[in-house]
Amino acid sequence: MLSGPIPDEIGKLSSLFQFLAYSNNITGSLPRSLGNLTKLQIFRAGQKGISGSIPSEIGGCESLTLLGLAQNDLGGNIPKELGMLGSLTDLILWNNQLSGFIPKELGNCTNLGTLALYQNNLVGMVFCEAHSP
Repeated sequence: MLSGPIPDEIGKLSSLFQFLAYSNNITGSLPRSLGNLTKLQIFRAGQKGISGSIPSEIGGCESLTLLGLAQNDLGGNIPKELGMLGSLTDLILWNNQLSGFIPKELGNCTNLGTLALYQNNLVGMVFCEAHSP
């Protein structure tokens, strides 16, 4: 079982494509260096241990398809930079302390199939343009 904070050095793992540490004892905040992981496809972490805010630098994870940070103690706003993640199919942030408006930029994530934001203090709606085949 993993425990403790995610070290800032994770941003140096340039070939990392999956980080799966859900139901572990990960604590502390998410390092800004996560934005350096351009090959990262799946990031799932926490379950009541991660606090702080979601760093806007995650918008640099251009290959990210799944961001799973449910059941943590994350607060603040959802960064609008997540709307730059064109490959994102699953955004799972339920049961946190997130607040403010749902960024309209999430509507740019045209591959998004799962958007789980419930049990937060968020306001607003997400609109996506329909695309015909």
